[in-house]
Formats: sequence, structure tokens, C-alpha cells
Amino acid sequence: MHKVYLSLGSNLGNKTRNLQMAKYKIAVQIGRIVKTGNLYETEPWGFENEHWFLNTVIEIETKLNEIETLKKCLLIEKKMGRVRNAVKNVYIDRIIDIDILFFDNQIINLPELNIPHPHIQNRNFVLFPLADIAAEFIHPKLNKSIKDLLKECKYTNQIKKL
Repeated sequence: MHKVYLSLGSNLGNKTRNLQMAKYKIAVQIGRIVKTGNLYETEPWGFENEHWFLNTVIEIETKLNEIETLKKCLLIEKKMGRVRNAVKNVYIDRIIDIDILFFDNQIINLPELNIPHPHIQNRNFVLFPLADIAAEFIHPKLNKSIKDLLKECKYTNQIKKL
């Protein structure tokens, strides 16, 4: 079994329900949810928008490999109505966003997948819920714990624990 950390976010529609539905689909299609971080309301990161996000992080156990996990995450997003922007690195509103943060302690660099997620250390909306469930986890590239990355995070968008 692989230990995987996923970041979940939503800023459209019934955000709480969107996250609940994503967790249900992940549990059915990818693997058992072991832990869930607290829910945070956060200002958008990477673009300006009036629609704030709800974010959390989950730890799952899966038999799937990293590519199978990615494909299932993308399919869940698509079936839930996620629209992807054709312009790379331009952020827009989304019903659901599922990112693979860590896959065991692996470092994976493929055109379609980078693990650890390359922006973890810059996103307090990921670090806060991740620290709730894995504060001592060591980032395999940066060799720092999640709690230390959170202390060092320079991006301080507004965030509120719910």
C-alpha cells in the first residue's frame, strides 16, 4: 500500500458538498482515507477573485501507482465539472481541485506529474491542513518537516480555520 497526501480545494457552488463528494469518490475509486485535515477558508492563490476557497488535505492508502492515482484524480475532477483552463499556469475558479502532494517518499519528475508537488512550501492553504495530519512528515526534496515549512512559508494570504 502507498501512503499518499492529496490537497482538495473548491471555490464554486456548494464548496463543502464539493469537498465531501470528492472525498467520497476518492475513497471509492482510489483508496481508503486514513486522515483528514481541518477545513480552511482561504483567499485565492495565484489570481484575484472574490470567491474564496475551502481547502483541506487528506491522507489515503492506495494500491494504485502514481500515474493511476493521477488519472483517477483527474477523472474525478472532470466528472464533478472541473473546467481546466487551456492556458497553462493561469488559475481560474474551480468546483474541485485535487493535487497529489506526496506519494510515499518518492521524487517523481514526469511531464504530466511532479511529486512532491512543486508549490507545497509556498502555499499556506496546503501547509496548514497538512500540518494538522502530518506535521512531522519530511519533504523528500527539501528535507524539512511540514511544520518547519509552515513556519518558513512567505506567502501569507488570508486563511481561517473552520
